[in-house]
Amino acid sequence: MSDQLQMTDGMHIIVEALKQNNIDTIYGVVGIPVTDMARHAQAEGIRYIGFRHEQSAGYAAAASGFLTQKPGSA
Repeated sequence: MSDQLQMTDGMHIIVEALKQNNIDTIYGVVGIPVTDMARHAQAEGIRYIGFRHEQSAGYAAAASGFLTQKPGSA
């Protein structure tokens, strides 16, 4: 274990987990807590598609997962 520990936050952990699971598109509602995570995801090459309602984002993720045979993430 190194003497120097790096601090991180939940947003970076979420985006790293999405990348490790080969998620290339995420769906969600644009808002204050989500904006930082979406911006970081886009910087890491993950496409973020914003919706105005949670249910629409969930339907889009489900349809994407069905069509691509990869997990949809909302």
